Amino acid sequence: MRSTLPNTLASPTTPKNRNRVRPLTDSSSQAWTRARLEKERRDWWDTRVTNNVQVWQCLKAATEALQEGDLATAQTLLDVQGCTCPSGQLWSRVYDDRGAEYKVPEWLVIEPAGIVEGEEASVIEDKTNDATAFDEAALGCEFVIRVRFSSLAPDLKMEVREREIIASIREKCKVLAKLDDDHQLKLIYSGRPYEDHETLESHENWSYDNDHVLSCFVSARKPHVTLEEPLGI
Repeated sequence: MRSTLPNTLASPTTPKNRNRVRPLTDSSSQAWTRARLEKERRDWWDTRVTNNVQVWQCLKAATEALQEGDLATAQTLLDVQGCTCPSGQLWSRVYDDRGAEYKVPEWLVIEPAGIVEGEEASVIEDKTNDATAFDEAALGCEFVIRVRFSSLAPDLKMEVREREIIASIREKCKVLAKLDDDHQLKLIYSGRPYEDHETLESHENWSYDNDHVLSCFVSARKPHVTLEEPLGI
């Protein structure tokens, strides 16, 4: 039996969407189609590399069970993995048997309002594909750079685009270094910190033709708190 679920995704097709949960990409300028929702969900699960990978796999399976209305299977999956869900809502916070916290956004579990279906969805997807190709061209050529993390060794290589902004590069660094959202990253080159709106070439000495190294300073995340509440969905 399915419970009554709230509307979650911001979409221009849905009124009063300012307080809805935002997905990975900015949804304020694009309509949400079924294909886009499924892709966003797949991409989100594919980038869960922190903490225990087996727990993430368990949460994904439990999420799929809930989407099918199978509450018993979802609860069993959590029990077997030793996970705790104090709020009774999988899209809130879940803790493993060591007290590590896992966050699953609402839009991964709950069927969102405002999904565009049918012929309108096909038209929107075609326009979105064209816009994506244009955006990539506007960002310029793709280069491979080296990133030196304060918390890792040796340097790691990463692909970026010529005019890609620092905010985007920083998120790529998190995925590359397998860091979660609780970590704070500061990108620096030759002693100068970058601002989010800048590009790498905002530094006068940066050149993609040279084998420059981008420094990434990582601050420690907040410690997890071990909870002893009973399991629940």
